[in-house]
Amino acid sequence: MFYSDKNDERLRLGDVVRGFACGKLLIEQPFTDGLPSTYRVEVCHCLAVVLSPCCAIRDGYIQLAPLQQIEPKWYRNERWLGDLTVVNAPMDPEEASPPQQWQMMSSSEQAELKGRGKAYTLLDYFVYAPHVFLGKYELGWQKKRYTQGHYVVDFRGIVCVNCPKIGLPDIPIKTKVLQLSKETRGLLRDKMAYYYGNPPEEDKP
Repeated sequence: MFYSDKNDERLRLGDVVRGFACGKLLIEQPFTDGLPSTYRVEVCHCLAVVLSPCCAIRDGYIQLAPLQQIEPKWYRNERWLGDLTVVNAPMDPEEASPPQQWQMMSSSEQAELKGRGKAYTLLDYFVYAPHVFLGKYELGWQKKRYTQGHYVVDFRGIVCVNCPKIGLPDIPIKTKVLQLSKETRGLLRDKMAYYYGNPPEEDKP
């Protein structure tokens, strides 16, 4: 089960919420010469996902990222199309590669990848399963139209929101749309931990 049958009366990691604004700052270049560069702020009021640890949602602070439609290029891997949430957990290298790409590899390349075992793919993203509260949308890929119900949260888009109302007891009831099941929340926590904790090659022992 991807979502919980009922919502707790508090905000938790992975919750889908409404009523919060998420912003993105875009600049032309860093302000290295002391003069401000051209910049703009984009603000959206779409559904968002709570990415603060449950115990860190306090003092009016919460971390959020907007819930977005998937990108059409995901349709390159037809292995995922039945259930895109498979990218939330480590997978076999054959499953992570589009069928044509896998078939073009030599047997030695395939063996090398298989030898590494299961690994995360699309590391920046966590996919949310379809739900009637999220709605459906259409995507075009290779001259075909697809009806899609999966959504995605991008760890690179996390913003901090300061709102003194967050600590009030009625806020979760008013803002929470969906709550992840315990198992799905564990998958989100594990992937985020790997995302932040995976060291680059030069830092590995």
